[in-house]
Amino acid sequence: MKLTHLSSAALVCLMLASCVGEQGQRFESSLNFPEARNMLRDGPGTPASRAYAIRQLNRLADQGDTRALNFLSGGYLRGNYGLPQDAVRAAQYFERRREEGDMRATRTLIGLYEDPESTAYNPERVIELLTADFEAGDEASGLTLVDFLTEQGRVEQAQEIQTALIASGNLRAQRMLAASLLDETNPAYNPARAIDLYEELSAQGDAEALRQLGLIYLRGTGVEPDRIQAIAYLERSFVAGNNRAGVTLGSLRLNPKTEIYDEQSGYALLEDLALQGEVGAWIQLARHAPDRYVRIMQDLLRAQGVYQAPSTGQIDLATTQALVTWCPANDVPGDCTLDPFDQDVIRVLARAARRSQS
Repeated sequence: MKLTHLSSAALVCLMLASCVGEQGQRFESSLNFPEARNMLRDGPGTPASRAYAIRQLNRLADQGDTRALNFLSGGYLRGNYGLPQDAVRAAQYFERRREEGDMRATRTLIGLYEDPESTAYNPERVIELLTADFEAGDEASGLTLVDFLTEQGRVEQAQEIQTALIASGNLRAQRMLAASLLDETNPAYNPARAIDLYEELSAQGDAEALRQLGLIYLRGTGVEPDRIQAIAYLERSFVAGNNRAGVTLGSLRLNPKTEIYDEQSGYALLEDLALQGEVGAWIQLARHAPDRYVRIMQDLLRAQGVYQAPSTGQIDLATTQALVTWCPANDVPGDCTLDPFDQDVIRVLARAARRSQS
């Protein structure tokens, strides 16, 4: 190509990344995605070069390059790739991703908008997003919307969504409504209606509804306490697969005042549930039978390869040494040897037990 006919200004433009035309229009050489990304990612650069790279990424995103859009949204969200952490800008890019059909972007948007500490806090937009997805047939979004509306104090709207979900046959929505009607702080407190809802669910074999009915009659919530009726519901719930009902039954078997008092079977049940990873069973054993708690803990530590001694049911030197190794490796906060019965230790033991079952 001959350059003799080009003006000196045009020659300068060719040598520079950008220049300004007669009407103030900016002309820039185009970068592809790897070039623009690397300009940001590979070094601090100058403010001008960084701004130039961001403009190029925006141009690519506008042209439909999903790599550029994902790069910008993720970069502003986490403050990566030389981009500042900026929730508002991140939300703008995630909104574009949603518009282009990336439904995964919705979860991130809700996280940004629902956090009062976020600069992008926008509860109305959370409601819009969840409502749109619910109306499109996503019942999970409807359930999340009920929770969010309730947190925002918009109880009537939450109940409308709940009613729609129940009408569609959503069992979880019915359980949520029943639970809210048992909350004494709820202006709509109505234990009789809650019992009716749980009865409807229990007729369909819903294990959690059966457990809740057992607790209602055990505690006398809105009804006369009836331990025999409570035990019947809890046993049905446990047979239907609800291990939390089993924990309550195990605890009742340890109580000499109950009709099902049987210490041996009570402890056996709690130990079995603890080994299945049920947190409540670990708590009951720690409270009522520390030696049994320690013994199954030692069994679990042996299965994890950090305890080689016999299972004595006592916190001895070998057990302490095993905990010194095991607790940090399993993200137990603090020094768990100071209190092996601490709630944090119990939760991690239960999690380890669940994993060993899988």
